[in-house]
Amino acid sequence: MESLGLRFLISTGSDRYRPYKARVYRPTYLTADCLEESLANAESYNRLTEERYKIRVEQAIRDGLRSFLKDSFSRQPPGYREGLNYLGLLYREGLYKLQSQTLNGAVWPAAGFVDRQLS
Repeated sequence: MESLGLRFLISTGSDRYRPYKARVYRPTYLTADCLEESLANAESYNRLTEERYKIRVEQAIRDGLRSFLKDSFSRQPPGYREGLNYLGLLYREGLYKLQSQTLNGAVWPAAGFVDRQLS
């Protein structure tokens, strides 16, 4: 998130990270709406399929770790546990929504963003 904030600072000429942190992250932390932590969990799960891990970590270990991570998400606090919702196709949409939240400094992004129901 910090690097996204820096990219926004460079591209827009204004600080988007601090308003995001104050108006989005802090108010949603430890709630189901904390998208940053949901996506962080999903990212940790998804990354284990990347080539750099495939060549360094045995398949059985990666599979076991992914299974452990997936099972552990449901026992984590709100926000973190919703990472389960982003393990599949909704991951990219979650990233777009998080970018919009950061750019707009609002939990619910500006009009024009379509938020799909997560189940």
